[in-house]
This record gives sequence, C-alpha cells and structure tokens, in this order.
Amino acid sequence: MSLPEVLGRFAPDCSSLPQTVFNDPEVLDAELARIFTRSWLFLAHESEVAVSGDYVTRRMGRDQVIVSRGEDGQIRVMRNACTHRGTLLCKATLGNTSHFMCPYHAWTFDNTGRLRGVPEARPAYGTFDKSSRDLRRARTEVYQGLVFATWDDDAEPLADFLGDFAWYLDALVGGDGAAWEVAGPPQRYTIKANWKLSCENFGGDGYHVPYAHRAPIEGGLFGTEDTGTGGPSGRVVWTPQGHTARVGYHPAGSGIPAYHGYPDEQRAEFAAKAKPEVFAVLENSDVLHGNVFPNLSFIQTVITYTGDEVEPTAFLALRLALPISPTETEMLNFALVPRNAPDAWKQKSVLACVRTHGAAAGLFESDDVDNFTAVTFTGDGAIAARTDLDYSMGARLPRPEPDDWPGPGESVPHDHSEYTHRAYYTTWLRHLREDA
Repeated sequence: MSLPEVLGRFAPDCSSLPQTVFNDPEVLDAELARIFTRSWLFLAHESEVAVSGDYVTRRMGRDQVIVSRGEDGQIRVMRNACTHRGTLLCKATLGNTSHFMCPYHAWTFDNTGRLRGVPEARPAYGTFDKSSRDLRRARTEVYQGLVFATWDDDAEPLADFLGDFAWYLDALVGGDGAAWEVAGPPQRYTIKANWKLSCENFGGDGYHVPYAHRAPIEGGLFGTEDTGTGGPSGRVVWTPQGHTARVGYHPAGSGIPAYHGYPDEQRAEFAAKAKPEVFAVLENSDVLHGNVFPNLSFIQTVITYTGDEVEPTAFLALRLALPISPTETEMLNFALVPRNAPDAWKQKSVLACVRTHGAAAGLFESDDVDNFTAVTFTGDGAIAARTDLDYSMGARLPRPEPDDWPGPGESVPHDHSEYTHRAYYTTWLRHLREDA
C-alpha cells in the first residue's frame, strides 16, 4: 500500500486509522523525513551536561548526535559523524572532553563542532578551509532543564512549539526545572513494537489502566484504602501542537495534597514556585502523565509500596521512544529527582521508578510492552493491511459547558476516552501530508 493510500484511510477526525501505520516501512521513512527533521525533539536533561566539556550521545530519529556543553557554557547539538568520510565520530555514550578525534583519519573537532585539526592538511589538500567542514549543528533550546533541538532552520521557536503545554511541564517540575537532576544515565532497551504506540499510551490512555495493570493495582501498589466516596477519575488534555496529557485522581474527598510523596522540604519549594492553578490541578491527584509531540513521554506518580516500606514515594520519569525500524523501538528511560532531596529519598524514588517503569520492571512496563508488541505483531499480515482500528471513544460524549478546568489547552473529564489519541494523530497526519 502506498503512503497516499495509507494516509487516505484516516477518518477526517482520526477516529479510525489503518493498522498498517505501525508496520509500513514507507510510513516510517516519511516520519523520519517529515517529523523527526522538522519538529523540536527532546534529547537530554541539562544536568547530564552540567559543566563545560560534558557530553552525551543521542539520536534524532535515526540520526546520531552529540549533545555537548562547550567551553563557553552553551549547550549544542551536533551531528555525530565526521565530515570527512562519515564515520561515527564519538562512540562513547557520555564523557567529558574538549575535542573529538575521528578514529578513521584523526580529523579533530572541538566540543562546539568546529574542525580544528586535519593531519597532513597542506600536502594532502593544499589550500583547505577547515570551517567548511565543521560538524552540522542543530538549533538548540532549553526549557525547564529539558534540552530540545531541531534540524529545521525555519521551525518556530521552542516556546511556540510547546505553546500552552509548557504550563504542564512547569507543573511537572514544580515551576523550576533547574532544581532537578537525572539520577544516573538513562536506561536503554529495545522493544519489538512501533514507536508511536508508547507515545499515544502515555499521552492519555486511562481506559487501559484497570485492565492491563490489574495485577499491580490489586496487589496494593497504590494502597488499599477505600474512602467510600466513589472510584478514581481522570482528566485528559491536549493542545493544537499534538501535545497530550492525563491527570488521574483519587476518589473525591481523599484529601491528597499536590506533589504527594515528595519530602516536605521539596513540597514547600514547589509551593513557593508553582502557580496557584497548578495546585488546583494536582490536588488529590495520583498521576500526571503525557507526551510532548512527537516522542517525549513523561509520568509523575506515587508508589505506595516499593518493596521495602509502605511510605508513599513519588517519582518522575521521562521516556524517549526512538524508531529503529517500523517494528522495533529503542527506549530511553530517565529518572529525575530534586537536587536538594535527601540522598536516601532519591534512592527510594529511583527504585520506585525502575520497579514499575524501566527495562527490568515487572509491573506496568511489562504489561504495556506486551500490548505494544502484540499490536505491532498482529499488524503484519494481508488482512491487517486492510484493517482499520477504532479510535472513536468519547467522541459522542457531551463536553462540559462551561468547563471549570483551571489549566490551559482543550480538556474533558472523560477519563475513558481517546481525545488525546485523536489529537496526537491529527498532528501526525498534518506532518505526513506535507510535501517532503
């Protein structure tokens, strides 16, 4: 099936879409060309490159890049390929250096991407303008400690790309992204599934929670208290840029404060810096999760039982879904902690994260990956190529008028709905239909 045929199968409101979008190589080629070279992509947290010379190696789509803090203190993103013959310039995943030397012919670049040394330059080349062979740099901006980059020189500023969704990123970090740090290098692992399935799920799928994650919930991971005031609920949010989120709530009357599960000192800092409306959104909540288009997912939640004690412990995880092929994805899982939190609490938070959302997590992560893999697996077939999937949930439910939601963006209190899925694929489809 050709790409125009695949895109033509989408319902106008993205309430149905062809399953082949999760298996078709031509679709992935178009995504890499029209989304991953044009959008702002998250690459790292600034704490990973805290001092001059620090660097990490990452990917923008399938393009290898170096995220480096130069001697001038600026963070830059540059292509991780020698401009001579294209070999991988830096093979380490992280480190600190002032220069990168190509292992093939020893061309040497400084940590801003400028070509500084070419062996035998005069006898080999005669007159040689080294500046014409500097590493290609991507536009780079930082928001709340999150490092983004884009290859598109004409792309809108990052602030416009984030739009109203920046409010939810502010809420995620208590109004101060510089107060956080990554607790060690991110976990890296691969799954046999299409990259979009993780993004759409993190973006707001409350429907799957009581079913796909029944075992950990019934096992008491979030406690067993029954207030008798009704069941949990949720609110989904989306913006025109395709960014999506969900806030899940405890039963009414539970009296859970905002930023539950963090040490008292950190909660006080959040209260001093976060907007008052943030506390109205997060009060009585048990989870905030979402996705920044196209592939940065996040979750902040509280685990009541971590395996060692029953004191509620919060964690914040960032998740990158990087396509390897249509049916294989590399996942990067970042655990973030407040810099000033006690070391013992940080360790508990990281444990809560990796036991539920990480490479070896036996709870939540294994449930989700099994379903992502199964959707990708069943999409590989002749009948699957003719099959459309249903994304219409909630489309016919009434939306509250007026809506008293204190946060920005469009929102509905229909936790079991696919509003965020439709918003995500509306943006996805707009990118894919643009001329290459």
